[in-house]
Amino acid sequence: MKKLAVSLLTLSLLSPPLALAHGGHGGPGHGFNILPDAAVAVVIGGLTYWALNGNYYQKQGDDYVEVNAPPQDTPPPPDYDAEPQEYDSAPPDLTPLDFHGERFYVSHGHYYKRDPSGDFYEIPRPEGL
Repeated sequence: MKKLAVSLLTLSLLSPPLALAHGGHGGPGHGFNILPDAAVAVVIGGLTYWALNGNYYQKQGDDYVEVNAPPQDTPPPPDYDAEPQEYDSAPPDLTPLDFHGERFYVSHGHYYKRDPSGDFYEIPRPEGL
């Protein structure tokens, strides 16, 4: 019985330091050397992020480090009184966007893809964007 009491006392004294050595849940700054296949690469403002379960990660060295959510620009409301503009190929201010391994282009809330001949064509908003 005495050995059991000493064992329990020793275990209870060592438990807090062992729990602290394990680390916490994570949060910004917490890193992984690999991400699950479910992580989606997204380019926002020219920076590549990986999104997974509402968290964002960036590659820093050999690790993927959790970072704060990237800033989201709110586009201005569309001007419905304006005549739709026609372009030979696509609007001049296209922003490239990589999503699920595909390249899309965005301009004023409209999404475009590029065909093999280099011409742009408008598409419906891709699911998930």
